[in-house]
Amino acid sequence: MLPITYSVEGAATDAQVAQRMSSLLDYLHSCHIDSILPQRCSGLTAHNADEVRLWAVKLGQGGKDTCGLTAAGHCWFEELRDAFAAAVKRLDEIATANEQSVSGPFHAA
Repeated sequence: MLPITYSVEGAATDAQVAQRMSSLLDYLHSCHIDSILPQRCSGLTAHNADEVRLWAVKLGQGGKDTCGLTAAGHCWFEELRDAFAAAVKRLDEIATANEQSVSGPFHAA
């Protein structure tokens, strides 16, 4: 389980979601976790919501590149995949909330 620091639950904007995911990737890089992940994770970035969505799809796709991973590699890959899936879910929630606030009923004063 990832440290709460990287949770996207409380993120209020797309930029906050991307920033938390980018911080997570910085953490994984600083711990050299990226060296035990599958090749498809090379170049993994989260500078904005579009990148978060793109990588969530890439990470969610099955592939033969996970067959040779160590147990630690599998564990971290699953954590990363789950984190990006949660980030996309939060981005969707933010988008829905923004749409509802824009299209909400007008109240006459």
